[in-house]
This record gives sequence, C-alpha cells and structure tokens, in this order.
Amino acid sequence: MLLAAVPFGSQLAANEPVRWRVHSAFSEAHQEFGTLAAELALDLAVLSEQDMQLKVFQPGAFAASTAYLTAVSEGRIEAALGSPALHSGRPALALFGGWPAGPTLDGFLNWLNDGGGLALAQQLYRQENIHFLVCGIAPAAHDGWFLHDFNSTGQIAGLPVLADGLAARTLARLGARIVAADGPDFTALLESGEALAVFGSVRGRGYRDQLDARFKHRFAQAWVPAFSVIELLVNLPAWQALSDAQRLMVELTCETRLTRLRALGAGPARDTMPAALQADLTNALALEAAALAENDPDFALVWQQKPQVFR
Repeated sequence: MLLAAVPFGSQLAANEPVRWRVHSAFSEAHQEFGTLAAELALDLAVLSEQDMQLKVFQPGAFAASTAYLTAVSEGRIEAALGSPALHSGRPALALFGGWPAGPTLDGFLNWLNDGGGLALAQQLYRQENIHFLVCGIAPAAHDGWFLHDFNSTGQIAGLPVLADGLAARTLARLGARIVAADGPDFTALLESGEALAVFGSVRGRGYRDQLDARFKHRFAQAWVPAFSVIELLVNLPAWQALSDAQRLMVELTCETRLTRLRALGAGPARDTMPAALQADLTNALALEAAALAENDPDFALVWQQKPQVFR
C-alpha cells in the first residue's frame, strides 16, 4: 500500500498522503484528555478518506510531556496536542490557557472568536514557526483543594502548592513553594503527599475523586481559570503545505473536540473562598502581571488586549 511506503515526517510531494507525527502532552492514562490525540487522528483519517494520517506519540518519545513547543517549532515533529497553560516559561503564550480572576468560558470564547484573541494567539505562535489552533475547551474542576482550612494569604507562605501558569507565579510571589508535576498527569505526585494544596489546572475533572480523597476543603471556581484550553500546535511549514481542504478538515475536527469537551462539568463545591482572600489573591495577581508586562512585550500585548469579562 502507498501509505506504508511513505515514512512519517517526510516532505511529501503533491497528491501524496499527509503523514504527521503528533506528540500528546497527555498520557493514554489521563482521565479526560488521554484519548484526544488518537480521536483526532481517527477523525482526520475518516474525513480525508485516509489521505491524512497522524501517528500519535506518548510523552517522552520526541519531547517531555510539556516541553513540546521547541520540537514543533524546529520541525522535529509536525504537531503536538497539549495546553497553553503548560508553557510555564512563556507567560504570554500561557495566557491563552486562561488566567486567574479572568472571564467565564463563554466570555473567553467570545474574545477568541470575535474579539481578536485567536488572531493574536496565532500571531505570537507564528513567531515561533507554529500555527495555533484551539482543539478543545473543558470547564475546570474547581479553584482549589486544601488539606487544611484556608482563609488568608498569610497561610500561603511556605505552603507546597501544585499550580501552573500565572496562578503559580502569583502564589510564588506570596511565598508559596510551587510543586511542579511532571506533565499534566499528576497522580503520582498526589500519592506522594508532597503537595498540601492544588490551585486549579489543566488536569480535568476526572481527577476530582483523587483530590477529594486527599484534601478536606474544596473551593468553588472563583479565582483560577474557569476552563482548560487544549491546543493543537502545527509546525508552520507543515501547515502551509496542506491544501485548503485539508486545513479545513483539521479545523473542523478541532471544533468537534471543543464541543464535546464543553459538556464536562465541575460538580458542587464544599467551601466558598472568602471574599477577602479572593481580593488579596487578585491584588497579588495584578502586581505579578505588571512585573511581567514591564519585562515581556508579548505578555504586555496579550494582557492589555484580554477581555474584561469577569465572573
């Protein structure tokens, strides 16, 4: 068969099948997102009548779970499925995964589609030789879980906390010791008992039972992002090599994933975050964002243009 004769990652001539290597930041065991890359590959194969073939690789095959940006940029892989929130070293890009005290899910989607957010994201990723697509958005599980009662920012100093993105930077400013998970699947970290608190994340609601079993207190969504964004990053030359019809199929397939993931819910909260605590966290966030904007023009650009729609 022709498909078997075309090596993955080769530069293809016109009319030959598209063969991409796709890194998944989520292992197959991930409770919410572990099958997303395989579903994407299957849907594209069906839509294209086998003309588009994606081979999915697990974390570690071409890049560490969250360190896939450079691999896609350099063309070592054609695409990757992950989340902007995982780009901890690139705060401007991480903002496209949401930010604390930010908009509702609908407000964020309106900004992406009608407020210039998607065009801005694609502009910044293009500087990295990457084409950016939103390939799913899921409601976050909750704001935070805590082993002990948590009422003021004074309790954050020295507290080992699992967090990412701008939330992690803000908590670190308040003295928290940020615990880094090795990728989006943090089951082993929870089992080790190393973290005494969790502030939201891209993990998905499927981990709620594990978190509930470990932590006594759970806040409703009030401060960290109210959703998890799933991105599909495509090496720019690989994207430009597609036909218009092939690009449309990729976009439609991601739209399908977005609709399905939105059906995931958060469930009831146990506790309500005290208003004073939420205000203190938001004030610390403003200070951290101002410091980042002063030194990072890309962050300043996104932060200035973000939607002013709050929960």
